[in-house]
Amino acid sequence: MQANKEINISKGKKFLLLFVCVVVFPVATLLLLEVLFGILAPGAPNKFFIKGNIPGKASVFRANYRFAKRFFPANLGRKPLPEIFPAKRTKKTFRAFILGESAARGEFLADFSFSRMLEAVLKKNNPDKNIEIINTGIPAINSWVITEIANELVDYQPDLVIIYAGNNEFIGPYGPASIFSGNSGRLAAKLGIFASSLDLIKALKSDQLPKTLKKGWQGLEMFFENRIAPNSKLIETCIENWQKNLKEILQPFKKNSIPTLICSVPANLKDCPPFMSVEISPESTKKLDILKTAYSNNNWDKIIEIFDKNSEIFKNHALANWLKAEAKFRQNNYKEALNLYKKSLNLDCFRVRTNTEMNKISEKISTEFKSGFLDLIPIFNQNSQTQICGKDLIYDHVHLTFKGHFLAAKSIYKFIANNHEEKNLNFSPDFPDLSQMAQLIAFTDNDRIFNLSNIIAAMKEKPFVLQINNAQTIKRLTNELKKLNKLQNTAEDIYATTQALEKFPEDWHFSHRLANLYMQTGQLQEAIAYFNKTLKQNPFNINSLNNAGTLYLQTKSFKQAAELFNRAIELAPNFADAFFNLALCAGKKHNSKKAIALYQKTLAINPAHTNSIYNLANIYFSEKNYKKALSFYKRVININPQNLNALAGAANSFEKLNQPQKAMELYENSIKKHPHNPISHYNIGLAYEKRKNINQAVKHYQNALKLNFSPAASRVVNLLAQNPDKIDRDTQLKLSLESCRVTKYKDPYCLQALASAYAAENQLQKAASTLHTAFEIASTNNKTRLANDIKASLKIINNALKK
Repeated sequence: MQANKEINISKGKKFLLLFVCVVVFPVATLLLLEVLFGILAPGAPNKFFIKGNIPGKASVFRANYRFAKRFFPANLGRKPLPEIFPAKRTKKTFRAFILGESAARGEFLADFSFSRMLEAVLKKNNPDKNIEIINTGIPAINSWVITEIANELVDYQPDLVIIYAGNNEFIGPYGPASIFSGNSGRLAAKLGIFASSLDLIKALKSDQLPKTLKKGWQGLEMFFENRIAPNSKLIETCIENWQKNLKEILQPFKKNSIPTLICSVPANLKDCPPFMSVEISPESTKKLDILKTAYSNNNWDKIIEIFDKNSEIFKNHALANWLKAEAKFRQNNYKEALNLYKKSLNLDCFRVRTNTEMNKISEKISTEFKSGFLDLIPIFNQNSQTQICGKDLIYDHVHLTFKGHFLAAKSIYKFIANNHEEKNLNFSPDFPDLSQMAQLIAFTDNDRIFNLSNIIAAMKEKPFVLQINNAQTIKRLTNELKKLNKLQNTAEDIYATTQALEKFPEDWHFSHRLANLYMQTGQLQEAIAYFNKTLKQNPFNINSLNNAGTLYLQTKSFKQAAELFNRAIELAPNFADAFFNLALCAGKKHNSKKAIALYQKTLAINPAHTNSIYNLANIYFSEKNYKKALSFYKRVININPQNLNALAGAANSFEKLNQPQKAMELYENSIKKHPHNPISHYNIGLAYEKRKNINQAVKHYQNALKLNFSPAASRVVNLLAQNPDKIDRDTQLKLSLESCRVTKYKDPYCLQALASAYAAENQLQKAASTLHTAFEIASTNNKTRLANDIKASLKIINNALKK
């Protein structure tokens, strides 16, 4: 018995030793390392909001611009909006938070999102209250990340939390179509999120992008290869995670008796065809092509006939179902059309829209957690021009138009008024109409143009270019943009924004926008004054710091500019544009070595920052390092094959490297891509002039002049002076007239050339009159030598006239 006891004790000691070696020691080592890194090399704060101080005011919480870095490789994480709110909540405060992604944020309408509209109306109705509607939306995040934000918000004592989320469940971090982190199951995701919070992991995390993401942030195009078929088990897994994550989001609010409101998330059903469909056989593809042709020809009966004959082939094909939906809609069968549009969305293999099942889950969980639920989908359908949610409310797949944000804001406002227990707020039943809302928050033509320009740029990229109606969409939006550009009156925009600022003097959004408007009109002092006002109210706004810095850069106040850029970088160390502007500062001060280092830093953060690549190319070209310059010009062309300046730079580099044939190929390529751009004609004109091909040089200079490019005038004058025998008289006269027209008859050299052409045509009176004007201009501008030459020519002409 004694021996057995000794054996058991011995086994117990071994097990304990093994446990210490395998578990306790590694864990203790990791804990020690975490503590050391937390002291010696702390990473970015984990919280979404961090404490900040405004001189002369109470402390505030401000957005942590590095929050998303935990969840994305290198510096791909997008930044939150520059939100701030007082650290100390008063009895007069109504504080609500918006949880969501880019659709909740508002993208390029962030200053006019439903959160900003809601805030403006509540402020207007409650002037004695502190109304705070704080938007935490970040592009590309999903419920895995939102859960982390939700756990934090409880500390800030919100009166209400509004959830508008679900579009990025597949492509966001830990989603099955994500390119940011693996889809290894729920436990792995949880461990990954926990690990991302450790300073040790943050220190080990590389800022080097993986090869698959070497171009940097490319929007939806980054996820293009991650197709998920309708029968994939990943869909079920993703929906299960959405359900569990939504419960975890709501749990802390329920525990602390904080009211929540979940919104169903509308998608553009009517005007957003699916991005990807299941792969079908070549024979079936031919039948699909018949459907597409019928769509192009508005042959709706044909679409239904072909679809119904091949229903077994097309039943799970997203595009085919959308085409049939369009046909049914055109035949006024709205109910069946709506069901087909929904089916098409759910079949779309490029999963970037909240599907029907996820919205149903949101409603179910809201009941379970006794949360409010606002079903925006039928509201959007009812208020759409087509009775099915389309382009008037959602401009792409999920991002709301101004009218869409208005409808969401109005619906949320009414829901809160009818269901929220807050009795101290005035919820006037008279919600502003659309035009009144635009006036209230100063939504101007300038803002419409900015938003529309960005929408068009996005629509010209993947995956939108693959949509069957993409060409029509771009044409429609481009025509709309042209009309807006004609109508825009910046003075009226400034007035409208000033009026809004007078209503809400403490709202930094209006002073920031006023500063930008004054900057656009070249009124730099006014712009600086309003940027200063903005920064007094919100010194943590990196966009105001950066924009104000560019103003000082324009006025050559390099010290003040650099201070502002560095302040922005201190707040957001991955702010590529601030590093770029610092590089511009260094370049203006002729410190090319420092400029190169700063441009490289910009590219380390954002590899697709084409202006940095182009400026690096120019520096190397100026330093006669033509081979290196060429490599950077080519990088710009790879990112944007249409970039005219890069095409010209690459061609010029080939010229310097004694590769004239390759240079000419690029010059010709530039003409093909930009036939109506005078610079492309001017550049190739220079190339032909260098090669002594005078006729071709003349042709392209003449095209540049017709496009009102004045630098071409001086080249024409030189050509006419040096090659009078190689250019016929009629062409000389036309070129001279075009040169004078472009220079508004104020360039004495062009006038001198025109006089010479008149004299050659024996139009001596016109020659004398033109020379007389040229002489006066040259004399006034103290061009003595030229004036003497013109005087001598004038004497010869006058003598000829006397004869």
